[in-house]
Amino acid sequence: MSKYKLELEPNPTPNNPLVVLTTKIEELIEEEPFNLAMSALISAALRLEILRHDSDRCEAAKELARTLACIAGKSEN
Repeated sequence: MSKYKLELEPNPTPNNPLVVLTTKIEELIEEEPFNLAMSALISAALRLEILRHDSDRCEAAKELARTLACIAGKSEN
């Protein structure tokens, strides 16, 4: 996982390693039940956050929770 650039790209290209990884995850879980698919996505997102936070799992989880809360808030509007 350390080969991925952690800087955000506003418009990542299809060959961006993170886009490739996300696409692969989507393909693997598209036939799975919703809860299993969500679990896989959250797990992948948490692993990336842990990398961004120098292996600080607690801070990574807090950041992911803030991000998900923000997404949830936007989807309600």
